Parts: sequence; structure tokens; C-alpha cells
Amino acid sequence: MLVNMKKSNSIILATAITPNYLCKATDFIRSIDKNSNCDANVVILVFSPSFLIAELLEIFKSLSFARSFKKIKLRLLNNSRVLARNSNNCIQHGAFLGAVKSNDSLGDVDPIIIFTDVDIVMQRGLSKEEEAILKKLEKGDVYVGINESENETLEDEAVKLGADQSFIKNPKVEIKGKRIFNTGVMVARKSTFKKLYDIYANEHQVWGSHFKHYAKQQWIISM
Repeated sequence: MLVNMKKSNSIILATAITPNYLCKATDFIRSIDKNSNCDANVVILVFSPSFLIAELLEIFKSLSFARSFKKIKLRLLNNSRVLARNSNNCIQHGAFLGAVKSNDSLGDVDPIIIFTDVDIVMQRGLSKEEEAILKKLEKGDVYVGINESENETLEDEAVKLGADQSFIKNPKVEIKGKRIFNTGVMVARKSTFKKLYDIYANEHQVWGSHFKHYAKQQWIISM
């Protein structure tokens, strides 16, 4: 039997919104539809079981820009299926994989996924050089930006987020020299995001209770 060992090179752009954030995401969704040259563009609506799917579909239909979608695939994700669910229903820790389908990756087993927040605008598509860089990603590699500065640490961020003082000052918690990242945009292969999701679900049980702010998600991912 022949096995295709060629590295998967499909690029998927994915983002997620909640019903109350639809209007704020309009500009970003329009910009994706206009400028993206990714192989698939997936917009995920994270909803609560208390909502009826039919009602959510009506929300989509009522949006003035919905009719102009050409490149975007709209998906629904029930937040009851999300492990270690964040208070603001952000699914950047890998839960979005539940809404990314195999046909989005043109048959690639391990596509590259760019997952972003929606409070941005896509000004242009990826250049050939940028595509080449992304396609060199190996399993376990993640592209992510710095937070406020290159010197900002998990300890700095924990103080800002109002974490328990007993937790911050605990000598057994090694956070002084570890960098905090901005996870608003992350790029990795599907297999890496799956591993992140599995690890996060466990780490959330360890660290989550020390924070009340929803940005603890970024902190735990960086940890």
C-alpha cells in the first residue's frame, strides 16, 4: 500500500464569535471575504444550549453582509461540547477544532490553521513568502506574538489579572522567568492545536481557580 508522506500544506483561517459579538465582528468578516487567499475560511458561532439553532440561523440571515459571503464557511459550535470552557466562550485553546471539518483542508490530514480573535481587520492576503514560511511549520511549532513586551512574564500578567496572592508568591509555582504571549493570533498545525487542547484541559484544572478574569485563558496557554 502506498502512503502519501508529503507534508500537509493547506492553510485554514478560523475565527469564532458569540451571538452578542456578531455586530463587532462585521468588519473582520467582510475583510476575510474580500482579502483572504487561504484554502478555507471558517467563522464559528459559539452558542449556548439555551439558544435554538433556528434562532441563531435567523441571526445570520438578518445580517446585511451575509448575502455577500463567497469565501466564508459559517459553522455552529455548542459550548456545552467545549472542554475547560472559558467565561467569555473564547475557544482559542483548541476547542474550535470541533467546527473545522476534514473537507476544509482539501484532504490534508494535518493542515496549518491560523486562529484569530475578531477585533482585527485583514488588510491583504498572505504573500508567497509568508505562505512558504507557514508551510515549514512542524508538529509542535506555534507562531504567536509577544504580549505587551518581550520582557513581560507570567508573574507580571498574573498580578495584572488579579490572581490569588498566595498563588503568585508560592515558590513552587515557577512563573517568574516564563514569558507571557499574546494568543489573539496563533498559527500551528491541526495536530499541534489538538495537543494544546488536551494539555489545556488538564492545566485549566490546576491553574484556572486562581484567576477570575477571562484572560486567564491566555495565561494558561502560555504556561
